[in-house]
Amino acid sequence: MDAEIPWHEVKWAAGIMCVVLILISSWIMILRRQVAWRTSELLKEKIALERSERLFSSYMDGINAYVYIKDKDSNYTFINKMTEELFNVTRAELGNRRYTDYDFFDNKMAQQLRANDRHIMDTGNVMEFEEVGYPKGLHETGCKYYLALKFPLKDERDNIAGVCGFSYDITKQKAMEEELKNSKSDLDLAQSIAHIGSWRVVFSDDGDKWSGSDELYNIYGHPRNMKLTMQTGIDSMHPKDKASVMKSWSAAMNGGGPGEWEHRIIVDGQIKWVYVRVQFLFDNEGRAKEAVGILQDVTERKLVEEELNGVSEQLFKIMESTRDVIAMMDTEYRYVMFNTAFHDEFKRIFGVDLNKGDSMRQALADLPDDLANAMDFWGRALGGEDFTVTQQFGDTKLDRSWYELHFSPVRDTEGKVMGAVHVVRNVTRRKRMEEELRRLNIELESAVVEETQKRRQHEQMLIQQSKMAAMGEMISMISHQWRQPLNAIGMTVQDINEAYNFGELNADYIKNTVDTTMNQVHFMSKTIDDFKDFFKPSKAKVKFNVKTTIEELLSMFEQMFKKSDVDISIRTGQDTILITDGYPNEFKHVILNIINNAKDAITSKRDDGEMIQGRIDINIINNTEIDKIIISIKDNGGGIPEHIINNIFDPYYTTKGEKGTGIGLYMSKTIIETNMGGSLEVSNVDGGAEFVITLGAGHPSTGSG
Repeated sequence: MDAEIPWHEVKWAAGIMCVVLILISSWIMILRRQVAWRTSELLKEKIALERSERLFSSYMDGINAYVYIKDKDSNYTFINKMTEELFNVTRAELGNRRYTDYDFFDNKMAQQLRANDRHIMDTGNVMEFEEVGYPKGLHETGCKYYLALKFPLKDERDNIAGVCGFSYDITKQKAMEEELKNSKSDLDLAQSIAHIGSWRVVFSDDGDKWSGSDELYNIYGHPRNMKLTMQTGIDSMHPKDKASVMKSWSAAMNGGGPGEWEHRIIVDGQIKWVYVRVQFLFDNEGRAKEAVGILQDVTERKLVEEELNGVSEQLFKIMESTRDVIAMMDTEYRYVMFNTAFHDEFKRIFGVDLNKGDSMRQALADLPDDLANAMDFWGRALGGEDFTVTQQFGDTKLDRSWYELHFSPVRDTEGKVMGAVHVVRNVTRRKRMEEELRRLNIELESAVVEETQKRRQHEQMLIQQSKMAAMGEMISMISHQWRQPLNAIGMTVQDINEAYNFGELNADYIKNTVDTTMNQVHFMSKTIDDFKDFFKPSKAKVKFNVKTTIEELLSMFEQMFKKSDVDISIRTGQDTILITDGYPNEFKHVILNIINNAKDAITSKRDDGEMIQGRIDINIINNTEIDKIIISIKDNGGGIPEHIINNIFDPYYTTKGEKGTGIGLYMSKTIIETNMGGSLEVSNVDGGAEFVITLGAGHPSTGSG
């Protein structure tokens, strides 16, 4: 039989299992709730932490300083916005790699920063440093100065884990400090140069506190460590000046305005003069709480003033001894000094009895025009101008005389204008003489114009005579050239009659006769054209060959010179430049004038009984630089007397008496020097005269001798 199942035990076991299951289920639910709560708390903590980090970052970004945190190895773990801009690195990038001071500063500054950080972490103290160097990328801005406040950071176990720093850029402050230092040095130097000391006193129930500049000590001769007091100043005063100085001091303190005075001090037994200016400052109750002032050594100025006073007395005596009107005026247009002559002349002209110290504006108030002129003149002098003017002054109802006024500024030892002086001289008589002289000049000019016109008429007459002489000479030359062809034509005409009588008049004879006659006619026509061109002036400058031009001239007058038994030769140097720029026909006239005068001199020498073969040598060469043509014309006519050789180029000067016009050589020199830019000179040589013409050389051309 089967065994009986113990149901009551089974029920008991089942009940226990149910209870266990219920407990496990409850525990699981509780555990789940705890996990959920813990997760929620962690999430809240994370959100709070992130919020705190954001608030921390935001707060640090708002600080006007470079804020940073470094770990114990000096790696940057946090930087604020301002530091990000300096480093050109974001906070997010700090998590990607390690950044140290060597990434952002030069080696020297980085070593300095790390040393300071290590000192903070080693000592655990809060410290302040001045850090100097060059941030990378900012070298062009120069060296930077930072004031750094650093303190250690600790972990939860109170161990130092890093360092936090606040750095401020104080570069501008440093520059200002340096500038202030330089300004202080400049101020001390300026005070030393100007001999001006400055001082300050603060009034207090506990005792007045005085301070002064270095120059103040120098002026008084005090050692720099000496304590300044009111009594030290009083002790240095000249005994006779103490009462007046204390009176001026009290007046400035009670009056509220600035006070100024001059007094004497005694330094090492020597007397000095000082100028003092003081300004008091008051509290709300009207009590003096402070005073500031300057003290200047004016001893040199005082000595000059004393000397000037003596000079002024001497000057016044000199002013009184002269007839000139002399006055001196200050910058306020007051007459500070004048002599008796000025006083009397001023009264005579303007009707004003002037006194020393009177204002010019008031003295001439009733004469606005004269006042305006005087203000202008004196104003220019007081402005530093030294000048002289001539002017009429005085009431139109009275005698308005002419005066010469010289104005000069008067300057002090520093060159500053302190007044002006003028010296006045009555030049009415001179002005009248000038007017008379001007009238005489006008009459003289009229006479000169009239005489010049007469002279020009005489010149025109001489020129016309020269033209007529030239025309007569041309006709004479033409007739001389025509004589031979006319004789040939006459003989031909006579031969026609003989040929007819002898029966020789045929076609060949007539043809030969016509040809011979026409050749003579053509020669005569060419002669007229040659002389017409010769007397025709050139209209413009042209380049021409001087040798060829001279040869053309000689061919025209060959018979005339042969008749006078004068040989003419022309030579040129090897490779001589013969081209010049000028007027060829006028040049021919010059050559003809010179050789014609040479011919006349040779003829005159023969008339004196000396038998000579006339000779004219023309030689053409270049100078060493080959930029000039030199034409030498020598003759053997006996030369030119030394006492007249310097006059032969003067107009109207002639040695030929009534036969000469005196304008040939004058016109020749004018043509060469004025019109052609050359030169024409003359000198005596053995047995005759030599004319030398120098002209500019043009394009090269060669000639042979």
